[in-house]
Amino acid sequence: MTTPQLWQPRHTDGHRALAELVLRLRDQLGLEFAQIADELNSSGQLSPRGKLFYPELVYSIHRKWTARLMRDRRSVRVCLKEVFVISAG
Repeated sequence: MTTPQLWQPRHTDGHRALAELVLRLRDQLGLEFAQIADELNSSGQLSPRGKLFYPELVYSIHRKWTARLMRDRRSVRVCLKEVFVISAG
């Protein structure tokens, strides 16, 4: 049996949009983390905790969402070796 990850934490649409923006600015446009932080701050965007962005925070968002995407793309193989059937009655 092959299945995607069975449990995924829920993220708000705002978190997802922010992560997608960070990934796009970094991976497609090639901006540095400091440049992304400056861009987010100059556009008035605040972090999920209501603070200004700084390069380490942008890096953390990028790293965590990249790892999440990699997890979502892989599948888990489950192999049952022994099955016990217990009947009541």
